[in-house]
Amino acid sequence: MENNLKTLPRFESEDEERAFWATHESSDYFDWANAEVITEPNAFPNLKLSEDLIEFMIPKEEVENLKAVAAKYHLSRHALARKFVLDALRQEQGRAAG
Repeated sequence: MENNLKTLPRFESEDEERAFWATHESSDYFDWANAEVITEPNAFPNLKLSEDLIEFMIPKEEVENLKAVAAKYHLSRHALARKFVLDALRQEQGRAAG
């Protein structure tokens, strides 16, 4: 079988790599059928989190509204809440820059 995998580019930053993977399919670059599953705890001691957890409270009735809207878009309530927060932050950043 011929190997038609593309060569992975070098990235100048984590943001550049994140943007790349948002628009490219990993199976074009990696043969996942031969991937090794690593289960050893602490196998990546230098791995840094690129996200942080933020918890906040919202009224119960709003949680029900969030669930209903999320179901409409086939998302979890957590994914939809994250999207709403990130969209609002980007919108605010756009206002501040303009």
